[in-house]
Amino acid sequence: MCASTPPFLDSAALPMGAELAGERALAQPCMTALGLTVELLSRPRSAPLTYLHEGLTIELFPDAQPAQERGVPDTLSGLIWGVEQDRGDRHVLHLYDGAQLPQLAGGDALPDLRVECLFEGAAAEDLSDVAPYLLELPLAHTHAANLFDDGGHIWSHWPKGAGVFLRISGRFDDVRKNLRRFTKLRDGTRWVFLRLAEPRMLFAILAGMSPGLRGRLFDGIDAIIAIDPEEQIALRATCTDQPDPGAPIHVEPLMKDILKAAVRARFAGDAERFCRETFIDRPVPADARCFAREAITTAYTHQIHDRQAVLLSVAAAWCGGTADWIGRQPDIVGNRSITQIERARSLLRRAHGQAAPKTDREHAHT
Repeated sequence: MCASTPPFLDSAALPMGAELAGERALAQPCMTALGLTVELLSRPRSAPLTYLHEGLTIELFPDAQPAQERGVPDTLSGLIWGVEQDRGDRHVLHLYDGAQLPQLAGGDALPDLRVECLFEGAAAEDLSDVAPYLLELPLAHTHAANLFDDGGHIWSHWPKGAGVFLRISGRFDDVRKNLRRFTKLRDGTRWVFLRLAEPRMLFAILAGMSPGLRGRLFDGIDAIIAIDPEEQIALRATCTDQPDPGAPIHVEPLMKDILKAAVRARFAGDAERFCRETFIDRPVPADARCFAREAITTAYTHQIHDRQAVLLSVAAAWCGGTADWIGRQPDIVGNRSITQIERARSLLRRAHGQAAPKTDREHAHT
């Protein structure tokens, strides 16, 4: 388990009564991706990891991979479309971000499918390249296979095509109308956009909502499925919370705390992948994600908060061999006459210039 950390998800105040259930070995990849620790697990369940709170059930599954052959992988098609697809009595909608799939922004690229922007009026026109879209998606349509195709073709949309899917029992128009209420939320005196189409944030959004507000979000929706290609996990959320029509649709304090924690957990994953892919000459720490989180904590402790500077500081720690390596360079981290990014670059130059730390196996042979 990681030592002290800034408020990642495992130290955020999850709702009272929330439960995480699963078997340790199977749940570990999902727990790591979310920024949780296995010490929070209770009883085993059928899914590798299950989050339970009031009427919300979120099941998480590892090994969400693109298709090896043309088509939707069986595990994901069953998760998204389910057996109901055979009876044709339910529909699946794909909720995607125009910024992630720019070739589909505006909805004109798929004339034989129904595509609607969640924005209207001037916002739909001015923000068309970054707006959220709702697309009615039959499993048999070629576009469904395109979303999970990683073959490098012009129609291949993995990993950006993997996103959020809604299995609905309501009408398309009614679901769209309801989701529009959640695209922009009041946060005190300001308005913020809620990125429902971002699969990596869906757990935090749902866990941070009050039951009454969550019930309103799920109106007409039987299940929300999110595919996170970076962490290679899939999430399926169902909800039986009763909607509270009087519940104000705004950013609640718990949602804000959990979203902030989830962003930091996601950043730790990004930092780990960056170091793995960049510094192939350096040994990978035994618990690489925990290492990245502790290195981020060290950067914050030494007043390095700029995202790029923190990323370079984690890289310096990775090359230096210990998560607190940058804290041992007081002449650099304590130099307030240079900017954060300059300090981080100096740290990385020093760390990368030293000999690579030995692995445990190499130590055993010396």
